[in-house]
Amino acid sequence: MKNETIINVPEIQEKIRIKHENFLSSFGGAIQKVAADNRLLTDMVFSRLYRIALCFQQEGVIDSIQTTEGYPKKLILRKEGFDNYVNITTNGHMVRIDGYVYDPNNSISDISVAGKNYRSVDEEGYNWTMFADELLDYIHLSVYARKEALETKISGIFSSLNKDK
Repeated sequence: MKNETIINVPEIQEKIRIKHENFLSSFGGAIQKVAADNRLLTDMVFSRLYRIALCFQQEGVIDSIQTTEGYPKKLILRKEGFDNYVNITTNGHMVRIDGYVYDPNNSISDISVAGKNYRSVDEEGYNWTMFADELLDYIHLSVYARKEALETKISGIFSSLNKDK
């Protein structure tokens, strides 16, 4: 059996270093500017989202707002006494909301409520009032598990009708 090197690490590392140095010398300054501009834009949109989340907290819709480090930026909205929560993620150009509902019949995982994307949130004149209104409906659907609450209400109505007979 021939004694052959399977992975030539020094050669691979040398090629990576040379190619990366060439890339940085060609585009280095532009890459850093684009990244810094995108982070600034993400921070601006995130601060708007955080202020909207504070409105929900002040009105008692949610109890806690968690934030994550790094980019893209994320808010996690929760209500005490509820296992369900909503994630709001932004990259500065788009916002994504995702709801997670705990399934008592399957304690292994959460069920994801169909998420929604909001594009062009970085444009001047974006309708944040409409966004907040739709977010409230989404929180009602996912955090408050509106479907289950409605089913409970309907079954209560039918059971009271059956008692009257």
